[in-house]
Amino acid sequence: MTLTNKAAMKGLTAIELLIITSIIALITVFATPMMSSVFFETELDKAAKITEESIEKARAAARFYDTDVQMRIESDGNLARHSITVSIPRSNAEKMLSEIQQVFPLPDTVRIVSGDMLVQFNSEGEVDSPAMLMMASTQGDFERQQIMIE
Repeated sequence: MTLTNKAAMKGLTAIELLIITSIIALITVFATPMMSSVFFETELDKAAKITEESIEKARAAARFYDTDVQMRIESDGNLARHSITVSIPRSNAEKMLSEIQQVFPLPDTVRIVSGDMLVQFNSEGEVDSPAMLMMASTQGDFERQQIMIE
């Protein structure tokens, strides 16, 4: 009769190895979509930040110059580069202003789905009529949409 020493037996059984492998597979299945969405939304997040920055600059310019400011969102087709233009028109004769204009280009992979639009800010920096902007990222085979209301 021989006695076996349990301390000398090391290693994993087939069942333990199967359980560990299935846990790793489950973690991978759930983590992959979350990680891929982080990579695909970066350009869209950048476009949203550019849009918010242009809105804030339009509001600040309207308050500072005490005049109306226009924000034009241009989309010249699916493959063209989309941009946002903030400008102060020369129509205010009291102010000796030439036209002030700033262009905010959006990333190449982002397109504007809602088409061209013109957003008018009054002299208090408020929007005369609210607008809805829809943007989509065309990176790879995925398309993510984001709706911005200002």
